[in-house]
Amino acid sequence: MRLRRASDCRLEAEPDLTHHVEILKPVPPALCLSVPANQSGGHMQILVNSNHSVDVTGSLEEHAKATVESELERFDDQLTRVEVHLNDENSGKSGPQDKRCQMEARVKGHEPISTSHKADSLNLAIDGCAEKLSHALAHALDKKLNHH
Repeated sequence: MRLRRASDCRLEAEPDLTHHVEILKPVPPALCLSVPANQSGGHMQILVNSNHSVDVTGSLEEHAKATVESELERFDDQLTRVEVHLNDENSGKSGPQDKRCQMEARVKGHEPISTSHKADSLNLAIDGCAEKLSHALAHALDKKLNHH
């Protein structure tokens, strides 16, 4: 485990880290987990970030990684990184749709594309946000292809 400043969490993974899971811990309150998304040679990287209100467990991180991989697999060649931001808007108090996920996809040759989704659980927020991001990427990339 390597400690890094929060600003270092946006660094690209080196190509030889395709089978390496790296936990980046910036200065609190944010936690960054850097995981190369595609083990078969793709270049997309997944970063999972949270504020102090969310404890990113191994199973939550794995769910985010697997969901992003499956929803965005068809865009793997066009994406360099997907950042997943998790937040509990009521900080531990139970409430309807108080879990929020925001995802930002870094697309080669394109501005970043961002979506967010609120749900009753972080897993549902991740699922909904990934689905929205898939639709947004399809729309943006189709639009780009039709104008060139």
